[in-house]
Amino acid sequence: MLKIYFVRYAIGILCLSSSLCADVISPTVQAARDRLSNNPNVYDRVDNFCQGKKPRDACTIIGSVISGGGEGVCSNAPKDSDIIDLRCIRTNHVDIYRAIPDGENQSDRFCKGKKVGSSCKIEFTYDYQTQTAPGTCNIEIETTRYYYQGYHEKSRSTIQCQPKPLPARTYTPVSLFKKLIQ
Repeated sequence: MLKIYFVRYAIGILCLSSSLCADVISPTVQAARDRLSNNPNVYDRVDNFCQGKKPRDACTIIGSVISGGGEGVCSNAPKDSDIIDLRCIRTNHVDIYRAIPDGENQSDRFCKGKKVGSSCKIEFTYDYQTQTAPGTCNIEIETTRYYYQGYHEKSRSTIQCQPKPLPARTYTPVSLFKKLIQ
């Protein structure tokens, strides 16, 4: 027992004092990060909302703000591979106060007393203004991570008013000519 404790203690000291426990980044992602740091305007694919634009240009995501639409800025960043995407990132965020009680199978305040599939109106704040949008009551799974003698996850199903989904984000590869002038 004492031997196991000592080994854990030694591994903990090594992790704190060296880079043995550093985040592991794949070589392809690191190569993409290096390309981006050498040329901040480089990208391999462009989404449908930043088509014809450059990094840091203004863009608009089509759809309601509650669904993720609205004004944004074109930003280029590598994903989990060697591909650097130029995509529209919304600049403001939406705040929703759902007031879901504790417990299983609870409804938010917009779906209280309604069945799954019923229409609802969701109230939210965007850019410091209160707005409403139509939605549908759907079953959503909420997951919370907590620490008690190790990490655990706790999930529950709730009924929440969800807005209509955004149009699909599609990516187009950049032409060789465009890459040369980046």
